[in-house]
Amino acid sequence: MKKILTAAFCAAMASPALAQGWPTGYESVMLQGFYWDSYSDSQWKNLEKQAPELGSYFSLLWVPQSGKCLEEHNVMGYTPYYYFDQNSSFGSEAELRSMIGAMRQNGVGVLADVVINHHNTSGWFSFPKEEYRGTTYQLQSSDITADDDQGKTAAEAQRQGISLGSHKDEGEDWDGMRDLDHQSPNVQRVIKAYEQYLVEDITGGGSQDLILMSTLEDGGVQIELLTVDRDGMFQQVAVMGLSADKFSGCAAVAAGLGADGKRYLVLDGWTGLSGNNLATVLLYFDEESQQMLPAEQISTSELYNASLRNVSTLVSRDLDGDGIVEIPTQPDEAGLLNMSQSRRMDFIVWMDYTSPEPEKSFGLLDEESSCYIELPAEWEGNLMLTDSAEGEEAVELRTVDEGKLVLTMRLVPSSESAAGWTRLGVVASRQMQAKLAPDVEIRDKNYRLSKALYLLN
Repeated sequence: MKKILTAAFCAAMASPALAQGWPTGYESVMLQGFYWDSYSDSQWKNLEKQAPELGSYFSLLWVPQSGKCLEEHNVMGYTPYYYFDQNSSFGSEAELRSMIGAMRQNGVGVLADVVINHHNTSGWFSFPKEEYRGTTYQLQSSDITADDDQGKTAAEAQRQGISLGSHKDEGEDWDGMRDLDHQSPNVQRVIKAYEQYLVEDITGGGSQDLILMSTLEDGGVQIELLTVDRDGMFQQVAVMGLSADKFSGCAAVAAGLGADGKRYLVLDGWTGLSGNNLATVLLYFDEESQQMLPAEQISTSELYNASLRNVSTLVSRDLDGDGIVEIPTQPDEAGLLNMSQSRRMDFIVWMDYTSPEPEKSFGLLDEESSCYIELPAEWEGNLMLTDSAEGEEAVELRTVDEGKLVLTMRLVPSSESAAGWTRLGVVASRQMQAKLAPDVEIRDKNYRLSKALYLLN
């Protein structure tokens, strides 16, 4: 079939114009994020690190074929073997998803080469058997063009007593790979599922869902999940109710992936006597029953108690741009507060309850400026937050066991010098600066104080 190796899915741009071609007058700039044999430079992790800088100059990033090949290492991806396994020479599937999320967060769309002209095999005719959403997909010898490899494949098929497809190749022959017969119903079925997987699952940008919330007569909350069918009409696919004794309304809803690859719905609801506290429900859509069900990794009651928090604006979100929605918690054992009441700050732990290791991030929430400062995880449980002599807008973190100073933070005018301090960023037109104590050593080599600030508004 025709050798089309061009951008075939768009990760962050689901607009009809881009889905059907370049719109009239399109003037954005695309960066090619790879070159031949760029196994190291084009690692998904390397590209993700450059997302903020790329967002300042480019609208699109072009990446190579992302599926797993038969070869394990140093392969550019253009000899595809697996469609539904996205662990490649450029990184893991999780790293691919994380990179796409980071690019999206910085306003960069991701376009990938998708190779459907030819397919690698084990031996002459063995294609892998793969599963996606409970359905098995496998190409067969009858899906190969009749004149593949200038007739050499047909000769081998005759020797083995195997049948090929009945249609000839409509494009250039690709020696060494089996050229696919795109008139074969099975090829069309497999390729459609593969494209659906890339657009709807890997990128999260190809389907349109609508979540409706309503209050029931007993004061509870009803959630309806609607999705767009092929005719562009919304169809109800799931309904779930939340009891009135737990929730009085919905504060926020976020959708994202789980560590297990499933798609989850994270709902933050109003709760408590005053109705100003928040707690979280974690749901996933079960395709077999066509219903939204509570997550299996943690019980509903355990999650309710663990996520109960008294900050009305502290909703769940994809904090680090990896496509997973983290749930904020306020565990009492995270740290101690010993400061004036003029600053509303607290220790926060962000959790991913779909993961066997749920803790994602530990740090300080500053309610007044609506920001979060990530701290080294090794400090959790041995910190005390106190006022600082550095000024009214400064605080200190000391160890509980020894009272040893580890970190000072302050908010200063944007014109203030940062000499001797690490500039974290701008918060409400003021600089957030931090300074580690001279003798502090951080064991986590991946922690960067300069990258610790997250704006939550």
